[in-house]
Amino acid sequence: MLESLAFVVLCLPVALQGEKKDAPPPQDPQRVAAVVKELETAFAGKSESEKLSAIRKGAEVRDPKVISAIAKGINENEPEVKRAAITALGGMRHEEALAALTSAYKRDEMKWKKDEALFPVLLKEIARHGDPSSIEILLKDPASQKTYPAIQARILGLANIRSPKSVAGEFELMNLVGMRQLDPYMNDFRTALTRLTGQDQGPSPEMWQKWWTSNREKVEVAREPKPMGELMQKFWDNYWSSGAESPAKEAASKKEPPKKE
Repeated sequence: MLESLAFVVLCLPVALQGEKKDAPPPQDPQRVAAVVKELETAFAGKSESEKLSAIRKGAEVRDPKVISAIAKGINENEPEVKRAAITALGGMRHEEALAALTSAYKRDEMKWKKDEALFPVLLKEIARHGDPSSIEILLKDPASQKTYPAIQARILGLANIRSPKSVAGEFELMNLVGMRQLDPYMNDFRTALTRLTGQDQGPSPEMWQKWWTSNREKVEVAREPKPMGELMQKFWDNYWSSGAESPAKEAASKKEPPKKE
């Protein structure tokens, strides 16, 4: 467990969020072959620690063959191995990694939606790539799992995709949650919309809805986000630099929304 959590922190630096997926440098064929072999051997065995170690090493090699080998970890029985594979693919800046995550989602969509522990992680790591093609997934059937981490993954995930469609998606989610049930999520919505639009309308959903009514036809999303307030930036960085939120951290994020600065 501790090994997998350490792996999450090591391979998901905050600086990756929203960056363009540049073409990875050529990989040493011998290293690729060795990593793939280690992954195959680990998955053929029963040692969870060996599987986690192989995934951790593989995450450092951005190569389609390695990505394909890591993706097989999503089908393993151990939840922590599944989590490690999903998280590794989220942190690998390669179109094949996003394709593997998207494929896993579409292949077992109904099964994922019943998994309260791993479904939010899958949504988060798909969104980590910042690709507009993922907006549809983040907006699809949000009522299928109403846990806080799942809704949060959709809200903050959209905010990592710099597109006007993401802004519209935030308000779509806001309406689906319902104005009377927004309080637990307003910290997330406020951070997400500020990240996308560069403006902060505060913690009131009514103020954001008013802003949207006046700006929906002319909203723009800059390629690079504007600086946010210190507390809001810290909240954003903490979310993207960690794995699944712990219950304690989840509660804290609900109770301590950043103040308007």
